[in-house]
Amino acid sequence: MTDRDSSPYAAEGRATGRPGIDTPDHRGRTGLDRAGRDLDRNRDIVIRDVELT
Repeated sequence: MTDRDSSPYAAEGRATGRPGIDTPDHRGRTGLDRAGRDLDRNRDIVIRDVELT
Protein backbone atom coordinates (compact mmCIF):
# COMPACT_ATOMS: atom_id res chain seq x y z
CA MET A 1 0.00 0.00 0.00
CA THR A 2 1.36 3.44 -0.94
CA ASP A 3 0.55 6.86 0.48
CA ARG A 4 -1.73 7.49 -2.47
CA ASP A 5 -3.71 4.34 -1.67
CA SER A 6 -4.28 5.50 1.90
CA SER A 7 -5.54 8.93 0.85
CA PRO A 8 -8.93 9.87 2.34
CA TYR A 9 -10.04 10.84 -1.16
CA ALA A 10 -9.50 7.31 -2.48
CA ALA A 11 -11.79 5.87 0.19
CA GLU A 12 -14.66 8.09 -0.93
CA GLY A 13 -14.33 7.16 -4.60
CA ARG A 14 -12.94 10.54 -5.62
CA ALA A 15 -9.66 11.20 -7.41
CA THR A 16 -6.54 10.28 -5.50
CA GLY A 17 -3.83 12.82 -4.81
CA ARG A 18 -3.52 16.03 -2.87
CA PRO A 19 -5.80 18.87 -3.95
CA GLY A 20 -3.82 21.79 -5.31
CA ILE A 21 -0.73 19.68 -5.95
CA ASP A 22 -1.55 16.92 -8.42
CA THR A 23 -5.35 17.15 -8.54
CA PRO A 24 -7.31 20.40 -8.95
CA ASP A 25 -8.39 22.15 -5.76
CA HIS A 26 -11.88 23.66 -5.44
CA ARG A 27 -10.78 26.56 -7.70
CA GLY A 28 -9.28 24.26 -10.36
CA ARG A 29 -5.64 25.02 -9.53
CA THR A 30 -2.79 22.49 -9.58
CA GLY A 31 0.94 22.84 -8.99
CA LEU A 32 0.51 25.12 -5.97
CA ASP A 33 3.50 23.45 -4.30
CA ARG A 34 5.69 24.99 -7.04
CA ALA A 35 4.24 28.50 -6.81
CA GLY A 36 6.77 31.23 -6.15
CA ARG A 37 9.89 29.29 -7.10
CA ASP A 38 10.43 31.46 -10.18
CA LEU A 39 10.36 34.78 -8.30
CA ASP A 40 13.65 36.62 -8.59
CA ARG A 41 13.11 40.21 -7.43
CA ASN A 42 14.69 39.82 -3.98
CA ARG A 43 17.81 37.67 -4.20
CA ASP A 44 18.06 37.50 -0.38
CA ILE A 45 14.91 35.33 -0.25
CA VAL A 46 15.13 31.71 -1.40
CA ILE A 47 12.11 29.40 -1.47
CA ARG A 48 13.29 25.84 -0.91
CA ASP A 49 10.09 23.99 -0.17
CA VAL A 50 6.35 24.64 0.07
CA GLU A 51 3.88 22.47 1.96
CA LEU A 52 0.13 22.72 1.41
CA THR A 53 -1.97 22.00 4.46
